[in-house]
Amino acid sequence: MKKYLVILSLIASYFGFSQDVIIQNGTVNACTGTFLDTGGAGGNYSNNESFVFTICPDTAGQLVELTFTDWNTQLNADIMTIYNGPDTASPAFGAFSGAASPGYVSATTANPSGCLTIEWTSDAAATTTGWAADISCFEPCQTIVSVLDSATPTPNGDGYIRVCPDQLITLEGSGNFSVDGTGATYEWDLGDGNFINGQTAVFSYPNPGVYIVNLNITDTNPQGCTNTNLINQVVQVATRPNFTGTGAQDDTLCFNNNTTIIAGVATPLEFINDCTPPVSGTTFLPDGSGASYTTCITVDCYESSQTLDDINQLIEICLNMEHSYLGDLDIFITSPNGQQVTLKSFGAGGGGTYLGGANDDGTTTPGVGADYCFSMSGSVTLVNGPTVIAGSNPPGNSIAPGTYLPEESFASLLGSPLNGDWCIEVIDNLAIDNGYIFEWGMAFDPALQPPELSFTPVILTESWDADTTIINVNGNEITVQPTTAGIHCYTYRVTDDFGCEYTEEVCIELYPEVINDPPNNLVICDGSPPPYEFDLTQNDAVILASNPSPGDFVVTYYESQADADSESNPIGTPANYTGNDGQTIYVRIEYLTTDCYETSSFTLNVSGIPTIDPVADLEACDDVVNDGFAEFDLTVQDLGILGAQLPADFNVSYYISFVDADAGTNALVSPYTNIVNPQPIFVRVESWSNSSCYVASAAPVFNLIVNPQAEANQPPDMVICDDASNDGVEQFDLDSQTATVLGAQLPALYTVTYHESQADADAGINALVSPYFNISNPQTIYVRVEELANPTCYGSTTFELIVNPLPDVIAVTPFELCDDDTDGIVPFTLTDKNSEVLNGQSDVSVSYHETLAEANGDINALASPYVNTSNPQTIFIRLENNTTGCYNITTMDLIVNPIPLVNTPTPLEACDDDNDGFTQFDLTSKDLEVTGGAADILVSWHETLSDAQTNVNALVSPYNNIVPNTQTVYGRVYNNLTGCFDTVELILIVNALPDIISVTDYELCDDNNPGDATESFIFSSKIAEIENGQMSMTVSFYESLADAQAQINALPQGGYLNTSNPQTIWYVIENSTTLCSDVGSFDLIVNPLPLLIPPTPLEVCDDAVIDGFTSIDLNLKNDEISGGDPNYAVTYYLTQA
Repeated sequence: MKKYLVILSLIASYFGFSQDVIIQNGTVNACTGTFLDTGGAGGNYSNNESFVFTICPDTAGQLVELTFTDWNTQLNADIMTIYNGPDTASPAFGAFSGAASPGYVSATTANPSGCLTIEWTSDAAATTTGWAADISCFEPCQTIVSVLDSATPTPNGDGYIRVCPDQLITLEGSGNFSVDGTGATYEWDLGDGNFINGQTAVFSYPNPGVYIVNLNITDTNPQGCTNTNLINQVVQVATRPNFTGTGAQDDTLCFNNNTTIIAGVATPLEFINDCTPPVSGTTFLPDGSGASYTTCITVDCYESSQTLDDINQLIEICLNMEHSYLGDLDIFITSPNGQQVTLKSFGAGGGGTYLGGANDDGTTTPGVGADYCFSMSGSVTLVNGPTVIAGSNPPGNSIAPGTYLPEESFASLLGSPLNGDWCIEVIDNLAIDNGYIFEWGMAFDPALQPPELSFTPVILTESWDADTTIINVNGNEITVQPTTAGIHCYTYRVTDDFGCEYTEEVCIELYPEVINDPPNNLVICDGSPPPYEFDLTQNDAVILASNPSPGDFVVTYYESQADADSESNPIGTPANYTGNDGQTIYVRIEYLTTDCYETSSFTLNVSGIPTIDPVADLEACDDVVNDGFAEFDLTVQDLGILGAQLPADFNVSYYISFVDADAGTNALVSPYTNIVNPQPIFVRVESWSNSSCYVASAAPVFNLIVNPQAEANQPPDMVICDDASNDGVEQFDLDSQTATVLGAQLPALYTVTYHESQADADAGINALVSPYFNISNPQTIYVRVEELANPTCYGSTTFELIVNPLPDVIAVTPFELCDDDTDGIVPFTLTDKNSEVLNGQSDVSVSYHETLAEANGDINALASPYVNTSNPQTIFIRLENNTTGCYNITTMDLIVNPIPLVNTPTPLEACDDDNDGFTQFDLTSKDLEVTGGAADILVSWHETLSDAQTNVNALVSPYNNIVPNTQTVYGRVYNNLTGCFDTVELILIVNALPDIISVTDYELCDDNNPGDATESFIFSSKIAEIENGQMSMTVSFYESLADAQAQINALPQGGYLNTSNPQTIWYVIENSTTLCSDVGSFDLIVNPLPLLIPPTPLEVCDDAVIDGFTSIDLNLKNDEISGGDPNYAVTYYLTQA
């Protein structure tokens, strides 16, 4: 060992001074430096070397790695074997010699030591330069597992997150680390080329599709250790539905034809993931020896572990290309792990056959590509395919587009991972011709693709947004009818099972309304025969009078409705139109900028001078002022004045003079109030269409006459109180109001009637008979006063019939009081009952009376308090409404209840439990003594007289006294039916327990039948000791505490044989006066007789007087006799007696 230690020390020393580590036998701990053969950095190693050298990390847990930078040994003669462990028993990485360098070698995580062991042997032949390797150490990667902790939105039952475009997604993740996650970094790969750092990622996708999200975790290990798993969280972003078919039948509407149908159509759009998107773009295949074109398709949509397991899973590989010399091409496909298949080989030939429409003029002008696919379903290889004539400069034989068998089976690709870069390579091997690749791609069996990579949203709801102009809904089809000019847009709203909402807007334009007034009929005054000439344009201004923009319209005239609607054959000279009497002319009013129009019509009329027919005077009744002036509706005379003439052709106007009528000025406005009575009225009749065609009356046509109105004075309301039924119906003498209604008018000249409605009064029907019972409360009565000479000019007024209700009365509960003595007479505060009597009524007075007559007469009201005169006594209560004076009467009984008869109880005594003057009392045990057993009488107990009187703080029984030894409590004795009560005192006395002393044990010797430990005990001998001088006590004895406490199975006073030794005896000492008792105990003990050992003779020497007598110490024999028992006392006697 000592030698070994010296060796280790030397190695360590050598390494410490140099970064070069020379191979030798032994072990070194090193993580830096250069590992060299025995020749060092510049020499050769030696012959016949044999070493086993182990390099271990200088830090536990790390792994050693060697990077060989130089290597040269004698092939198969000088051999280095490297082992993954601390010795040659470890697994070998391999044996290396010659030029085949070990390269990079590292201890693996399966090697807990982290060491590499190198075994080196060289033979006796030649040597060479050997090797140099850099030594380094690294900490092995820990196991890191990325975890998705939470996701918002929550994944569905299949584990997919479904969102709308631009909807926020929040993912929170963490990592499970086999060692330590401190300092680890987190990066979310969103699957769309974007990344987010941190454990929380908040993001969205603007475009529909399927995205695979992963959390990449890297710890602080310099090796760049990352997680070993993939979360592969699928996010499906919904596709927008196709709204093709959503639109209106008409995009524009005229105001008078403002209805159209709009259909809503939403078709879900399927998303299909393209796992192998084609590579497109014009790419030149240069002419040259070995010139190549290579590009790759990155496939990343399959499960990480999916591989190509069947040749039929790779359906085809297709190229769109042209080339002018098939024979010089190699075409290969290479899988992500480097497996390769030849699709077309240079050696297969093909000569100058074209691919596609090649341009063979020697320039770089592209030809026309053709599609060539390679599939295991093909029947012939590409070079053996059929040909067609294609291309130019010159055209030639070209392989027909189609599907061909690859020259090597796709079986050589089996086991390749589906995900990764699939690369196509095209090599031009001869400097003969060139060509172009325009696009290439490949297709896998769709069944390989995970189902989550394709989806079709499901439309859940689809409807049009509410709009007041939608007049009908038929499924997803609406009928709209906008009512205002302008653009009107309607929104079709769709939601899918992703929770996404999409809208499509359909807009239509409603052109402004064609605003026009009806034209006037044209009338000319002409008594001559036809033809007649009319100026139709007189109606232009009339028709467009209310139009705010008349310049935007054109007015044309037609002889038929059909011509007006079709805008055909307009009247050419409307200002000078020759027409006939009664002819209808049709008008078209049309927007200049749209096809929207309206039509109307008018007639052409020819008439003579108008006439005025006579009419009767207009008469009116004066108002209540009777001033001779009234309002007249002059237009009621129009039809009579016109006679057979049509009101549509002529206007009638009224004047106060012929001058005004003839000039057509100062026409009276109807309704018109006369200015004199009577007043003459002059009339003018004029053609609507021709103001010069008129007639005016030279004399008044009729008069306005105002007749006086009868006067109806308003009488006061009739008010009475209801009867006992309180039904609101009473009898009224209506005629008693007549004199007031007439006032100063003579009754002989006027008639007064009463009615239930104004209509009846105005019509003078259904007059009421007096006396009259009202039918509602209150009720309005309508009065009609008419003059016998002029019954049409009557006056009217109203008054009310009012039946005031009586105050409500209730059955008042008896007023009960407790007697203050035994005479049954007490004062009653009657006003205490007011609230109950009123029962919520307000503005009502209450008074109390001894008799009904006094109550009805409202006399001799009783004062409060009032002392009853009999028991019981009935009094009468008057309730009077302070506003109406109506009253009602009820009764109330006065009752004086007796107080309970109370017996004074004897004191309640109890024994003290611990001689402190306090104990527990059963107060209820005195209830019967106090009440004497009277029915409905109850008792409650209180600590003070005040509490008993006010019935508060009742004591709970059993009760612990609060005043030691003697305390007075108070009983409240009350009638449970009337509540009347009295009080009584109860004295509580706490009696002391007898004193218990420590009684000495009762001991006897085992004299009777020694050895049985049983003797006869006389208990009476212990009584005096137990009483200890206390008087009036009795003592009894028991075998158990339970018997003593229950005072049962008492033992005899004498002659008791003990049952055990020792034995506890329990005694009860009781005060024969108070009967309070307590329990004590003592033991019975039977002591065994001493066991004596006969002593040997006690011999002593005689004293000086030899007489046989001397002093002898008998105690010398004590221990001998007692056997040394210290509990024995030895005494000596001269005799047995």
